[in-house]
Amino acid sequence: MGELMKTAPGQNTGKIILASAAGNWDDGAAPLSNNGGHSFAVTLEHVVQANNDIKFLAYNNVPPAVPNVKTKSNSKGVIIVRTTANVDSAAWVVHTIPGFPTAKTPYTWPAAEDARGHLLICLTISESQINAIAASLLLVQPVIHYNDIPETETAGMPYFKKLAEGQTPIIPPFTSRRTIRTQSAGAPVTVHIYSKSESSKYEIYKKVIVKALKKTIKVWSRRDNKLKGDCRVPGRHIRLLQSPGVINGHNTNIEADDTNWAVSDPGSVICHVDKPYFKNQSKEPAMAICIENNDIFTRFNEIAAQKRSSAIKGKASIINVGVSRMDTLLESIDDCLQWLNLFMACFFLFCFFRRIKAVSKDVENDLSEPVTDVASENCEMEQNANVLNEELDRHVEEEQKPKQVVMLVEIEREKPKSGLYVEYTAEMKFRVNEESVQMYKPTLKKTVNVADAGINAVQSFIMKIFICETLLHL
Repeated sequence: MGELMKTAPGQNTGKIILASAAGNWDDGAAPLSNNGGHSFAVTLEHVVQANNDIKFLAYNNVPPAVPNVKTKSNSKGVIIVRTTANVDSAAWVVHTIPGFPTAKTPYTWPAAEDARGHLLICLTISESQINAIAASLLLVQPVIHYNDIPETETAGMPYFKKLAEGQTPIIPPFTSRRTIRTQSAGAPVTVHIYSKSESSKYEIYKKVIVKALKKTIKVWSRRDNKLKGDCRVPGRHIRLLQSPGVINGHNTNIEADDTNWAVSDPGSVICHVDKPYFKNQSKEPAMAICIENNDIFTRFNEIAAQKRSSAIKGKASIINVGVSRMDTLLESIDDCLQWLNLFMACFFLFCFFRRIKAVSKDVENDLSEPVTDVASENCEMEQNANVLNEELDRHVEEEQKPKQVVMLVEIEREKPKSGLYVEYTAEMKFRVNEESVQMYKPTLKKTVNVADAGINAVQSFIMKIFICETLLHL
């Protein structure tokens, strides 16, 4: 898998979990401000320094040296690819540090971020996993500030191409569930990636994570006191954790922590979420990276076990209980309104398709009408015979060689039932030489021109003659 580092507020070193030894939090070997001596400096070594065999794509909602970027995305990370021939190696670094790292610039840790708690995850993967990652990132619209991964490395990865080009999905689906596995000869780790776009009005915690895991989750995150915990569905609760917490000797608190994570109950899954537990996150893009590993889960669950929300313990005051009940009532009303909107949308769609079906039946009846009836009605064909003869004479006089003349006669009329143009085309072929004119059997065709629906056409027939000629050599 790689590793995971958690820093507590006010600390310049982190606590580390290694994929190969997740039995406890290990102390970071050196301060994060050092450009060496700790694992993440090594991971980002070729991001901050040039290496012809290492290419990467970096994204951050607060990109380095680019002020005042407006975005609803909160995703930060780096996709790293080794381009060495016959080597399948890549990494995905996910973190919470704004303005970090700066591409092709000597390693610089933002010292101001020591005051905040952060999380850094490094997943070692094969290159074949990149497209699934890109598909998830595509929905959250990350701000890409650097990319030098050659197209030859990502050939056959349509989602990565769209991501690199900055495309935005405008049609459903607006949520995504992807699964990747880390590159490990011994015990690869399964990682689930859940994402939602701005167009999806789901809450990432309740409507995406809980729905996917089908379990209760315990959430460590800043919150706005508008979005409460949820205990309505048995076995799928959202329990909000309280400060303080301890990470193997490092004290942490939610207010100064920029990380948002959740553990499942019952356990085995730890999720990093890029949006805090705010009410407005339902209107914004969001992503959750959920690692399925018992040992890593246990380390975070130890923090979760230290403190729970007082509302979960039942120690809330009577006023708080009343507010909680009112919130529950309002949420129930909101759910009912959503179901009502869904019902109304389905009803209108039903009526719409009934109308389409009726129109389609009219068109089918129009097409089943015999072509011969139309040909007999079309007296203008006969009236324009003189025009045809004059055209043939002109060809004989000018060219003095055998010609094949193709005449396409298109007749259009509006059908009263379907309201669509039904087009009738007569194709007539003639072979002309100095001595004679040979006429082939006419071919009559009938089609429905859907594009002309709703046009008030003249009820009489309109004759259009197009003459095409093909030179024939003996």
